[in-house]
Amino acid sequence: MSNLFSILSLCSAFLLFSIQPLVAKSMLPILGGTANVWATSLFFFQVLLCLGYSSAHFLLSVKKPRQFYAIMLIPICLLLFFIDVVLPSNLPL
Repeated sequence: MSNLFSILSLCSAFLLFSIQPLVAKSMLPILGGTANVWATSLFFFQVLLCLGYSSAHFLLSVKKPRQFYAIMLIPICLLLFFIDVVLPSNLPL
């Protein structure tokens, strides 16, 4: 079980640190390309990372699988409800 956890942690860290620069790089031309945009993007993703770690720490205390899944579905549903990412079609990648 710990090997699976290690592999999943490695994959999530890889995805986070490969997605974050791609998103920030694609937003730089739209938002002006200043250092403030890059710093804000880094700050945002680091805050999300800390929130993810704190939620994982909190979910370790949940013993029942049904409660665990119910708690995990709440942020996913909120994300799907509130997300509205619209980028221009001529965005250079």
